[in-house]
Amino acid sequence: MNLTAILTKLGKHNEAITHAKSSIIILRRLIDRKEFGLTKQSVTLSDPGAPESAVKIEEDPDSQALNNYLQSQESKNLYMTEAIAYYNLGASYEHLGGSKL
Repeated sequence: MNLTAILTKLGKHNEAITHAKSSIIILRRLIDRKEFGLTKQSVTLSDPGAPESAVKIEEDPDSQALNNYLQSQESKNLYMTEAIAYYNLGASYEHLGGSKL
């Protein structure tokens, strides 16, 4: 997404549009996986590459509540990022005069 904004500033609007669309596709896949459980990937505490919010903790109800909260925050971040990606796409189209919609 940052690349989209940079390309737009450089006047490379067609490339920016391509990258914005790619960002939206990637984000939509992440959101679908997160919201609808399209992939069941278990992450353990021993997985060094796992993000903190993806670590599943099933020790007690309080830990489960914290895990649910972290997952909901991650979902919100994905939706906000998706909105920004659409904004960047719109800005790129606007610079082209909206002729390629």
